[in-house]
Amino acid sequence: MSHVQQRMWFFDRLEGPSPTYNVPLVVRVGGLLDASVVELAWVDVVGRHQVLRTVFREVGGEPRQVVLPVVDAGVVVGVVDAVSGEVGAVVRGLAELPFDLDVDPLVRASLVRVSAVEHVLVLVMHHTVCDGWSLGPLLRDLEVAYRARVAGAAPEWEPLPVQYADYTLWQRELLGDEGDAESVVSRQLAYWREALDGLPEELALPYDRPRSAVTTYHGAQIDYDLTPEIHAGLAEIARQSKATLFMVVQAAVAALLSRLGAGSDIPLGTSIAGRTDKALNDLVGCFINTLVLRTDVSGRPTFRELVHRVRDSCLSAYAHQDVPFERIVEEINPRRVRGRHPLFQVGVELFAGSLALDLDELTTEVEQRKMEVAKFDLSVVLRERMSPEGTRQGISGTLEYATDLFDETTATAFAERLVRFLGDLVADPDRDVTAVDILTPAERELLAGWTDTTHELPDAPVTTVFEERARQTPDAIALVSGEISVTYAELNTRVNRLAHHLIGMGVGPDALVAIALPRTVEAVIAWLAACKAGGVYTPIDPQLPPERIRTVLQDAEPAVLITDDALVERIGHPSFLPPLVTGHPRADAPDHDPTDADRRAPLRPDHAAYIIYTSGSTGTPKGVTVLHRALTNLLNFHSGITFPPPRRPEERRRVVLSASLAFDTSWEGVLAMIAGHELHLLDEETRRDPAHMVRYIAEHGIDQLDVTPSVAQQLLTEGLLADGTAPRTLMLGGEAVPEALWSELRAADSTRVFNYYGPSEFCVEASGCALSESPRATIGRPVHNTRVYVLDEHLNPVPPGVLGEIHLAGANLGRGYLGRAALTAERFVADPFGAPGTRMYRSGDLGRWTADGYLLYVGRSDDQVKLRGLRIEPGEIHQVIANQPTVADVAVVVREDVVGDKRLVAYVVPAVGGLVDVGVLRGEVGRVLPDYMVPSAFVVLGALPLTRNGKLDRRALPVPDYGALSAGRVPRSERERGVAALFAEVLRVESVSLDDNFFDLGGHSLLATRLVNRIRTTLDAEVNLMRLFADPTVAGVAAALEDKPKSGAARPRLVSRTEG
Repeated sequence: MSHVQQRMWFFDRLEGPSPTYNVPLVVRVGGLLDASVVELAWVDVVGRHQVLRTVFREVGGEPRQVVLPVVDAGVVVGVVDAVSGEVGAVVRGLAELPFDLDVDPLVRASLVRVSAVEHVLVLVMHHTVCDGWSLGPLLRDLEVAYRARVAGAAPEWEPLPVQYADYTLWQRELLGDEGDAESVVSRQLAYWREALDGLPEELALPYDRPRSAVTTYHGAQIDYDLTPEIHAGLAEIARQSKATLFMVVQAAVAALLSRLGAGSDIPLGTSIAGRTDKALNDLVGCFINTLVLRTDVSGRPTFRELVHRVRDSCLSAYAHQDVPFERIVEEINPRRVRGRHPLFQVGVELFAGSLALDLDELTTEVEQRKMEVAKFDLSVVLRERMSPEGTRQGISGTLEYATDLFDETTATAFAERLVRFLGDLVADPDRDVTAVDILTPAERELLAGWTDTTHELPDAPVTTVFEERARQTPDAIALVSGEISVTYAELNTRVNRLAHHLIGMGVGPDALVAIALPRTVEAVIAWLAACKAGGVYTPIDPQLPPERIRTVLQDAEPAVLITDDALVERIGHPSFLPPLVTGHPRADAPDHDPTDADRRAPLRPDHAAYIIYTSGSTGTPKGVTVLHRALTNLLNFHSGITFPPPRRPEERRRVVLSASLAFDTSWEGVLAMIAGHELHLLDEETRRDPAHMVRYIAEHGIDQLDVTPSVAQQLLTEGLLADGTAPRTLMLGGEAVPEALWSELRAADSTRVFNYYGPSEFCVEASGCALSESPRATIGRPVHNTRVYVLDEHLNPVPPGVLGEIHLAGANLGRGYLGRAALTAERFVADPFGAPGTRMYRSGDLGRWTADGYLLYVGRSDDQVKLRGLRIEPGEIHQVIANQPTVADVAVVVREDVVGDKRLVAYVVPAVGGLVDVGVLRGEVGRVLPDYMVPSAFVVLGALPLTRNGKLDRRALPVPDYGALSAGRVPRSERERGVAALFAEVLRVESVSLDDNFFDLGGHSLLATRLVNRIRTTLDAEVNLMRLFADPTVAGVAAALEDKPKSGAARPRLVSRTEG
């Protein structure tokens, strides 16, 4: 067998018979056609080409090709009657009928008879015996044979110089011995090792769905057309660049994929004829080889420059085309993933001219039947149309796509985008490819509409709204802290006294007021007082380590520190300590609402309201400055959506503030109070204990709370949504919502749940929605007066569905980082889509727009999960594990406990009363996900550690004991020892442990079939090949072994016979 035949035979063994590798050819014939003559001519053609009467037999676990005599090959042309409306379905059924490589002849001929003068000839070959190039010689031979048989004679043609079996031997002789460093195969493998070093194993395409662990090859096609003008333009670029038309097309496809988020290193697959000897030109058979063409789209090349890059890489690849693709895959040994083609996922093909069959007085139309299969994720197939005089008449295009991954609308949009992209490149090949507009006018209008969130925004700060509420409902309870309840009038009076005191200490607009107080009424008073004075409040968690507090104070250089004596003692009276406020202002201090007449300077919307310190990449916290305008906008948004101001007492809500007061999301609760609702400030013990918090919510009739998804999961476990006590409103934010949690909360009957997204640099929230709006986890739509852009690395908007970095602009935008001009300039950049002088924030978050205008959060651009070159979305792994009934909560992280050795680790919390069996859990996850997404370790915890802000505390996660989980376990049973010995034998290694992975040790597809055969013959047991791929360890294979069933009489073996 040739190498390509071996590969297809292996796929047939792995996945069973399917039409994936059928090669159908359909000829519509008009006129009087004699079916018996057609059959005689077909017999002649099959007799001429041995490969068309070849079957495969498995001998010792390895395939062998057997050429049958013509009389035994079952060569017939079956006649099928069909009415005109049924022809398409009949032809499709014939084309998609699978072959059995062990039994069936690998060619079929059928004649669909519609009427006496209308027929459809359907020829179907398996790809192991025929490639696209072979269709030309096949039709020429059929034409000669038909004409001869019509005349009552046998065809006269030149004998073929060789047969396909000769080619298979010649191919191996040509390649030589890999043990010889100067052989063709050794030199070419060395080239491919270097050429494909560091190749991305998977392109980030705009998938509609994640890849399944099950391979189906389900596909569909979208047809499109390139005009003669585009055709001629592409050809002219090729001529000027001394390149081929294919190279130009390859460059364009790579550039478009790069623009659609696939990166700058684009591997594309293409088939090459493989007929490197003229003796093969008229032979039917499978000679094609697959090449991986790597395209470097980095920088900002013009299209002409990119074509030159492609030309150089293609010529190098063509010079090393002899080594079979299958051998290259074995040599590179990429991570095997079911459902994903190795080394590339996008194919490109260009064919010249069209097929024809001339049957004299009969009219004929030849077409290659399209199969509803997809070998790759995407395939761009182009066929030139040429006039008899050689004039370019356009290009017919087909986009084949995997329907498991893409919707029809996505595939159609890609095809249409490719046509426009090619037209733009032809019009200006010297244009930077990153500057070509890939958005349609309709998409541009959609994106503009999704970010058109303009609402009226008053200039007054939120404290003015609070003052108005105090005047309207002075006796209503504003704030509850433990046993203390404070009315709006009391609270406003105390806030005013402290505000005047701060003004007297020199606090005014943009002066920093640090606040380090316990979770008491005094902390909220200090917040509001700092804002009323015009100062910039900077909250500091008093429970932070003293060194951290000193670092923040030294960086912020506040004008005043509002704290208590205990904290001053803890931090040790440093020299940089500012003036302190540690008690209450005098009772006779002014208590009226401060105005600009009282303040040091007028308070404006663009003055800073607060500074929140967040972790810095350098290890030093950085202060994010947020403006009064942003707080006003946030209040106005929530007043219209989440917590409308009450018009009657019964409309007032009881709202819990459980977040850390040093975290900006605490403003959600304070703003709810400002809007007119009763705020309950939970103490440290209650807010940190889910059971205590749920009890407090039930006992106090809490209507609304705002927590992170991690905390929400814990609260659900404690019965948050119990009948009669569930809050009316639950707000989520701060981290991504797992799909399982989204679905559970979305189904809540009595609680309306919202999810909000926004970094600290954008005043708490940039987007959000009610969970009822979307069946999948989303971060919603932009909030009021906010523009959200999803942009590529060159700041171009990307189409819906395409991954990009989220950029934020509008009223909630922060001023920047305190005292860090360079970092501010890097992250707060000019907004090219807004009014002159406006800025936007580069969030570093990756996301994409859905077709209906919702944002999906995907991950971080600077903290991307990448293992062995594979991009992984931990959210998908999280969802699978969280869906297991024994699991209550889970966190999936990437650890690098040994330098250079990154591993996925899952930390799981058992369900109440449950027990997590790690082995069973690993098996369930492996059953659903590709192997590279199965965590290397599962660590069972009583609860996930959380930070003070309620987010997952990654630093507190324990280091897994990898050795105890897998490494070096010795086979225990006789069966495990037998499997381990066969692993070592087939892989030619000295020894194998119980958990060693077959493919990690150098195994590949053909060795896998050899292993299965050795298990069958040596251990007298059976193991399914797919089961081997599902768990390719000694333990997994041994557990899957089944005793070989006893059989009755031996089945007769088909033996090849010499042709006479």
